Amino acid sequence: MTIEVSEGKPFDSIIADVIARGVRVFKQTLDPVVFDYFLRYDYESWRPPLVRRQWIATHVGVGEFLDIGCGAYPVTADVPGGQQRGVGIDVTPQAALRYRDHFAEFYLMGIDRVQPTEIPELLNRFETVVLSETLEHFHKPSLVLEQIKRFMKSEGTLLITYPNAFSIAQRFDYISHGGRWQRFRDFHRSHVFLTSKTRLEALFRTVGFSVIEFDFRPSSLIGLFPPETSRLWKSITRHWPSLFGHQFFYVLRLTNKKTT
Repeated sequence: MTIEVSEGKPFDSIIADVIARGVRVFKQTLDPVVFDYFLRYDYESWRPPLVRRQWIATHVGVGEFLDIGCGAYPVTADVPGGQQRGVGIDVTPQAALRYRDHFAEFYLMGIDRVQPTEIPELLNRFETVVLSETLEHFHKPSLVLEQIKRFMKSEGTLLITYPNAFSIAQRFDYISHGGRWQRFRDFHRSHVFLTSKTRLEALFRTVGFSVIEFDFRPSSLIGLFPPETSRLWKSITRHWPSLFGHQFFYVLRLTNKKTT
């Protein structure tokens, strides 16, 4: 069974098709603007890089895991047993269409708009929650993190990858093009919460998480040079992730399960 996902197809018709696939849908939590944006999004040209998928796969523990903002090509695709123990959440029909390739369950909803009483089956359930390149899309990141705490077991782990908007590569791109983004144009078009590494980690602590492990994916400076996958480049830049990192990778644990 396939779903025709196109700009011209009515919203209610798309939702009906998704429900027919066994997806739980919370229409009231779907922002029409966001829904329309991702309906037009070219997922075929954007897939998680291998280094990020591998990092996630090595850090997802045993037991059930939740992938929030998974998209059509989940970063958890390489996690063993995902079709039996994985649950996906996203706001796009493209992700719902593909979910059976990667997850046992799928929810089409905005986690910042759904009430905990509407999803009791997800509360206190997961050993691992994955939030990869997703937090930056929310205007109220603290609210999202509080919601995630509800999904986690007390001893659970939160894996976050987050883009670095303050790298040398970003600054060079902006300055060299006369105060305009070129290489990172799409980056700044879709991200609404961009902050420094220091402030991000302060947010984690405030909400009730501690950083157990930190890593980063280095950024090339000009075009594809130096290669992001170069071990030498990673070794050179390891002491200055805020300057040379493209994405920050975090393993977080709960220090305070209580939610506000």
